[in-house]
Amino acid sequence: MKGRVSHSPLRTSLLFTGLTFVQPAVNFLLLPLYLAYLTPSEYGLYALMVTVSVLAHHLAALRVQDAMGPLYFRFGRQPGEQRVFLDGLLQATLVLNVLFLMVALGVGPWIFASLFSDGGAPDFFPYGVLAVLIGVLNSISGPYLGFVKNGRQVRRFAALHLGLVAANVGAQLSLIVVLQRGALGALEARLAGPALLALVALAVSARGLLRRPDWEHLRAAFRFSLPLLPFAAVVWVAAFADRVWIERSFYLTTLGTYSLLLALVTMVTMASHASWNGIQPFLFEELSAIGGPSTRRLQQLARTYFSIPFLVGGALAAGAPLLHALTDEPGYLAVLTFATAGIAVYLTESVSIFLRGLLTHALKPAIISIATTISVAIQFGSYIILIPHFGINGALAGILAGQLILIAILLISLRTKARQALPSLKILAPPLILIPLFLLPKLMGHFGWIASPWTGILQFSCIFLPILGYFLKKED
Repeated sequence: MKGRVSHSPLRTSLLFTGLTFVQPAVNFLLLPLYLAYLTPSEYGLYALMVTVSVLAHHLAALRVQDAMGPLYFRFGRQPGEQRVFLDGLLQATLVLNVLFLMVALGVGPWIFASLFSDGGAPDFFPYGVLAVLIGVLNSISGPYLGFVKNGRQVRRFAALHLGLVAANVGAQLSLIVVLQRGALGALEARLAGPALLALVALAVSARGLLRRPDWEHLRAAFRFSLPLLPFAAVVWVAAFADRVWIERSFYLTTLGTYSLLLALVTMVTMASHASWNGIQPFLFEELSAIGGPSTRRLQQLARTYFSIPFLVGGALAAGAPLLHALTDEPGYLAVLTFATAGIAVYLTESVSIFLRGLLTHALKPAIISIATTISVAIQFGSYIILIPHFGINGALAGILAGQLILIAILLISLRTKARQALPSLKILAPPLILIPLFLLPKLMGHFGWIASPWTGILQFSCIFLPILGYFLKKED
């Protein structure tokens, strides 16, 4: 197949993983641009509309575009059948997105008026329209990106992702720096990459779009996608409801502070997922070993997994004071007040990601779904109660409450229904030791025992030295 590169499965997997992380990494690197050219309230508005675009992406085509992943190989028994499947998915995605856009234009103003606060709330025209368009365009290109990835067309996948990044960066520089269009320009620029990918997807399949769709393919796709919608809504609430509630309870400036905090601390989550992707094949192989897994080997893999997100968290704590070099805006510098708490909360999430992976191998998806739903319900309830009184601290407390409930349910389930996957609680020793060590310098600084400029460096040292001296042994 054109554009396909013959690599080992591991190397190909690493290539796709690396390319997928390019866009989030570039978004992180663009933070100095936002700090220099957007006020905290403008950045809060921009982040809020990105939240809306993610929801639109999930809902626009009923997630039918996601069916390309699992069903690609099922429809590959006959020559060209996968291409027919792509054409049918693109047709369905295009029609559903057009219908969704028409409905959104009609009810969007009412939803915005109901969902957001009266003071300084974003207008659906033009902010909401741009957010919806971003989600719609991402949805349209979804089937084609899945087709390229499943076909292991590494060069084409790389070209698409790098083109997306180049278009976004070029548009951001033009609209934010040169034309100085603020939050509106940032949203307009975010259209560039998705529009490019959607045009490529439609151009490549232009002839196929005129073909009669294969209804067997589409029925299978909808049978797969429709049950995912409730779970997608749960995931969206878990990931983004805090931003909406902060906007309702406070000003966009507070939302800008919180959004910048999340942009920094979610690097820990990215590190957790990247580390999990690295150890997963070895961990699953060990869990499937004849005669059962070796506890010592599981401990070794767990040490390796937890080391990555904790090192990233420590580095963020040490580097946080550098924010003074990028901005003197009080709304942005307020992030430093919440940095340690935010990093600690997302380090806790690394535990739930690990436990969820163990249950995935044990083939317990129902437990994961139930546990996630309960966790999100606790999280959302905490937002309603805590955010109006405690602001950003209330949001972080809500996330922590949801994570602790999720960890408790997953842990109990593993010990009662899949004990082989977690034969010893010693496997979870790294986070139980490292999180208190990470918090210790902050506590010492609070009581005046150490000077505050050294707090972040000591936090990194409290992570780095134990990992170097104990957790990462020679056999790791």
